[in-house]
Amino acid sequence: PFSEYWALVTRSHVNVYLRTAKTGWWHHKIAELLVARRPILCVPGEIEEACDLTRRVGGQLFNAASPAGVAETLRAVVRDGERRPAGDVAALRALTWDAAAAELATVLAGVKAA
Repeated sequence: PFSEYWALVTRSHVNVYLRTAKTGWWHHKIAELLVARRPILCVPGEIEEACDLTRRVGGQLFNAASPAGVAETLRAVVRDGERRPAGDVAALRALTWDAAAAELATVLAGVKAA
């Protein structure tokens, strides 16, 4: 269930995901993980658009394209030792599923009115 998944994601030391190299795909997973306010490790690394999004909301994104990069990121997160939230709460609200649904409803209402 989603609630169990979300409890794990929001309590983790770092969340890890594998990015597909296909072009034209939006960053649903990174947006979801940013809202969790935990450090994110992306393998083999995110594109600049996702890195820019992360910077704009004050998130923590580590890109690793090799086993050594993954190991260094994990060492750094463990060395830090604390699970401090990352990210600007107000900026992150726009990335939630609820916010996306509200924006979609507004767009569709505009289409219906036209």
